[in-house]
Amino acid sequence: MFEYSLFTLTFLVICLAAEGFSSPQLRVLSKPLASAGFLAAAWSVDPLASPSGIALLIALLLSALGDVLLLRKGSKLHFLGGLGSFLAAHLAFALSFVLTGQVRWLLSVGLALLVGGIGVVVARWLLPSVPAKLRGPVIAYILVISLMVTLAWALPLGSGLAQLAATLFFLSDISVAIDRFRDGGFLNRLWGLPAYYVAQLLFVLWWANG
Repeated sequence: MFEYSLFTLTFLVICLAAEGFSSPQLRVLSKPLASAGFLAAAWSVDPLASPSGIALLIALLLSALGDVLLLRKGSKLHFLGGLGSFLAAHLAFALSFVLTGQVRWLLSVGLALLVGGIGVVVARWLLPSVPAKLRGPVIAYILVISLMVTLAWALPLGSGLAQLAATLFFLSDISVAIDRFRDGGFLNRLWGLPAYYVAQLLFVLWWANG
């Protein structure tokens, strides 16, 4: 798994360079390759050995698809496709957590209130900048990622890698929203892209060590 993680991180650095130097050709090349790295890392730890691993692999495949769809920054159709792909990815991650049989459901109720409150704050801050036609999909997305984060934190304390990954994924999605609706610029991507790719690798590492 180590070599594939290094592959992802190498192309992440190249992707950041592409963003910094405004090179769309290098971005189109490097971003899918960085995503291919975390898929290879997942495959190397035999995810088909359990239902939880299968759900995790599906989640990572959907994330990689979302990466490709979001390469077209100016296209509303590609944005909605990417949004839908990542929404489905979050549902698959949540299913992976459930299939471990370790989710503490009573704790998840309290966590849902906390994470949901954070989601409401994010929505109130973001929605004024979102076009009216996109507000429904964006709200649905916030609900689903909040569910994924809630279930990650409802896992046992020894599942810190999954909890950190879910939190980083949540933060990276805020970066994507800033980029799309508030024109965050390069500095926004400078932290958002690493948060995203590290999250994917941590999900794989969590499952491999589970």
